[in-house]
Amino acid sequence: MRLIVTGTGDAFSAERFGSSALIETAQGFVAIDCPGCPLAMYRKASERSGIEIDPARIHDLILTHLHADHAGGLETMAFHRKYMSGGAGKPGLWAADRVMERMWERLAPSMDGRGSGDKATNSLSDFYSPGILHMDSHTKVGDLVVEARWTKHSIPTVGLLISDGQTTLGWSGDTEFEREHAQWLSQADLIIHE
Repeated sequence: MRLIVTGTGDAFSAERFGSSALIETAQGFVAIDCPGCPLAMYRKASERSGIEIDPARIHDLILTHLHADHAGGLETMAFHRKYMSGGAGKPGLWAADRVMERMWERLAPSMDGRGSGDKATNSLSDFYSPGILHMDSHTKVGDLVVEARWTKHSIPTVGLLISDGQTTLGWSGDTEFEREHAQWLSQADLIIHE
């Protein structure tokens, strides 16, 4: 598993992109969260890491929650993929049920295509292939196996265990300290704690 950390900032950072990363897979990349200005974020991560990061190669995005420092770049990624990526297809968009329930509510005002009319012409599935991260079982995301667990945060948020079959990454998600969450994450070979 090759992990590229793309952001280490929080909602108030003036210097860093929001907490996020890419996992390189045989098909391309899986993104963990998608803060604002993702195209600039991926360009800078590419320059710093020496790994070519083409946003069109991001085949799945996993969202921990809907705060802007984690989800503010979804509109940009959707429009880039649909209009600029030359037929790369819709990426998967994965989130826990309580996060996914409000996903389109967050994105629709800028993406539903109403123009000056009253009728929406687009939906979430015009831009992404939505999928649910199950809390009671593993979820297959590309070549990866993902487990999710609720964290203690002001809105529905998950932590993640992501495995490629050899290595497991623990991603805390935004959370207050919780001993049980830390214990759950301890199964991982590497833990990124926000």
